[in-house]
Amino acid sequence: MYKRQARGHNTASAAWTVLALDAWAAAAEVAPPATLGIEERLAGDRGRALVASGALVQRATFAAEALTLRFTAPRGTRAFYTATLAGYDREPPTAALRQGLEILRDYLDGAGKPVTSVRQGDELVVRVRFRSLAKREYWDGVIVDVLPGGFEPILDDLTPPPEARNAAAWYPDYVDAREDRVVAFGAIGPEMRELRYRIRATTAGRFVVPPAYAESMYDPAAQARSLGAQVVVEAR
Repeated sequence: MYKRQARGHNTASAAWTVLALDAWAAAAEVAPPATLGIEERLAGDRGRALVASGALVQRATFAAEALTLRFTAPRGTRAFYTATLAGYDREPPTAALRQGLEILRDYLDGAGKPVTSVRQGDELVVRVRFRSLAKREYWDGVIVDVLPGGFEPILDDLTPPPEARNAAAWYPDYVDAREDRVVAFGAIGPEMRELRYRIRATTAGRFVVPPAYAESMYDPAAQARSLGAQVVVEAR
């Protein structure tokens, strides 16, 4: 039997979990669905029943102010639960996280100077600096940089051909470029390295800049988060 590592969840434990869920689903399909009760407990010891949907996997939404959840089922029923939280922080974190890794992120103008404002239509260089605080290299590192609203990424210089690469720069092994973020995979060592790419201001306004994240995929205890910020796009 696989034993979960003390350092937390990783891709190996995820694979074993998928196998366990597949085996459970195969067994549950031949048994009648159990009557499962779900109740959220609120302040003042108030309870509120939740209505679940689904058969094999039942889902229900609980309130943000819920203190605990209570599950009831017939004796002998085997069940498990998981809670999923999605969305964005209402307020950016006020402190950086350095837990085995360190990450910094700023925006540079054409002269290479950090800026917090730009005119609509102009480009900025995103500079993400990171390193391992331990004297080791995390070969399974991942960098996640979420773009602020009002910008679009320009990714043609993220993975240039080998003959055009700068030996001092950091080039990811793989890049998952999305419309709202850049996810880069590669080794993170004790030397400070830089990931650079360009973004273009498309919409005027004042935007929150989410923190950048760094993590070891196989050792999630090693992680880092930069500070959030704000950037202003001035209309032309």
